[in-house]
Amino acid sequence: MTRRDEAHALLRAIPLFGVLDADAVDRLAVALEHRAFPEGTVVINEGDRGDCVYLVADGELEIWHDGRPRGGVVRGDVLGEIALTEDVPRTATVLAVTDVELWEIGRGPFLEAVGPSAAALLEAQALRDERLRRLRD
Repeated sequence: MTRRDEAHALLRAIPLFGVLDADAVDRLAVALEHRAFPEGTVVINEGDRGDCVYLVADGELEIWHDGRPRGGVVRGDVLGEIALTEDVPRTATVLAVTDVELWEIGRGPFLEAVGPSAAALLEAQALRDERLRRLRD
């Protein structure tokens, strides 16, 4: 299986993207860019403008908000979707706890795929609500 095939399978396994039709998933798979970050790297800075979404392919990350850790992120998780779906600044900082491999989806391809899908928007809202709850707790 190629890296691109693995990314496609990862997209299908994530509820936010699993509800999309096959054509939308195929377009996202083509738009994916592989990114690697070493341990200790800040991947997302709270307050920055969101220009992409990340899918975690490998490694562990930690979410920080208001100077406190708010939970971990592992393979199969999505990062950065709130900034894109809500058109707000990044809501948290995300730090690579280990070396990580991510798949990046730019703002345009992400919104073109998710925006027209009522089911994907519901998944995005549920994910947003869970993330915001974790930030408040």
